[in-house]
Amino acid sequence: MELKNALKRRSYEALTPYRGKEWEKMLNECGLLDKYERVVEGLRHGFHLGIPVVNTTFTPPNHRSVKRYAEAFQTIVQQELKTQRYLGPCTAQEMEQLIGLFQSSPISLIPKAGRPGKFCAIHNFSHPYEPKGSVNSINTHISTEEFPCTWGMFSTIWLLVARLPPSSQVSIRDVAEAYRTIPAHPNQWPGLVVKLGDDNSYAINTCNDFGLVSGGGAYGMVADAELDIFRRQGMGPASRWVDDHFFVRILWTHLAEYNAKRKKWCGEIKVNGGHIQERSRIWYKGKPLASRHAEEFDEDMEVELRDLTTERGANSEAEPFCYNDDDIDQLSAKLGTIWEKSKTVHFQAIVPFLGLSWDLDRCTVSLLEEKQAKYLHAIKEWKSREQHTLEQVQGLYGKLLHTTLVIPKGRAYLTKLESMLGTFNDRPFVLHHAP
Repeated sequence: MELKNALKRRSYEALTPYRGKEWEKMLNECGLLDKYERVVEGLRHGFHLGIPVVNTTFTPPNHRSVKRYAEAFQTIVQQELKTQRYLGPCTAQEMEQLIGLFQSSPISLIPKAGRPGKFCAIHNFSHPYEPKGSVNSINTHISTEEFPCTWGMFSTIWLLVARLPPSSQVSIRDVAEAYRTIPAHPNQWPGLVVKLGDDNSYAINTCNDFGLVSGGGAYGMVADAELDIFRRQGMGPASRWVDDHFFVRILWTHLAEYNAKRKKWCGEIKVNGGHIQERSRIWYKGKPLASRHAEEFDEDMEVELRDLTTERGANSEAEPFCYNDDDIDQLSAKLGTIWEKSKTVHFQAIVPFLGLSWDLDRCTVSLLEEKQAKYLHAIKEWKSREQHTLEQVQGLYGKLLHTTLVIPKGRAYLTKLESMLGTFNDRPFVLHHAP
């Protein structure tokens, strides 16, 4: 009865740290309510994540890593139950009585890089890979194109940085447990059930999760709405890659000139195609570059930046920038955004983003030192083996491909690895010699 009542309450009020009424109010004040109506509804009632009606109860076992790291798994489960993002536990029979037929997806535990003893729980919503009777994976039914959002890709960030006025600074903010801040609509719950162990024990996961192909877009829609609110308050320019936010501030002495440039770019965006959706990515197309590619923006540039420092009556000589960390924190608190403090980089000229080091004063970008060491070690390991699995080829190729963002000519040296990727066919564990 207690669990039934908890589910009933949750169906009336979605669980999220975001303050939905404040979002609706601010989006309305900013003239963004129509653009983000889906976000307002999602924060109020939960988001539709593309999960279909479940017609057969299906509960495959979790990945063997759950047994291997049993204590860590139980710690994660207890934390999820404590925060009430998981509701339960209950048996399969009780679950069907509560929400009807349901489907669970295998959980894997992945060690967090650089954090010994810490794990990330990943739900494999692509299981089963082949239909089992009438059962298909949850992800089979989801189209990522229905969950479009912006992505602050390298092509977007370098253009932003290259055009900043002198002495600009960046702050990096990371949203705490970003995916888990997004509530799922009650009609999505039957496809989000969690198997808690080998015994007949289950819980209902009521929030967005890693592993859903719609997960990034569902969070991304909310993040886009939030960044647009920040922009409408005059803060920026700003961008993001998933939950990592890239807040730029400029000197107030450059504000008028920079706003004039933004107005010019806004006009060019309108002339050259404006809002573009490619699969699940939203971007704004500017004028053609010498490389024949177009400028890629992640905002329409229609909003002017403001000098919030002067507006609040502060001494512009003591505070020469248009806004500060407190401005970000105050608006974030109003919206209910929680930043992962350990990952915050306060305003400065050199910051890490996208695995790269961005130096605004020198207008350069380079591979982070820890990435350099990691990639060199990967090359050394590769050379120590004569034969390699598909996973090993993919791992080295991905690392070296990342370096070509800062060493474009290096792409020509990856052709043999690219050829090797195509030799495995459907036998990924068979060892192959490097070409």
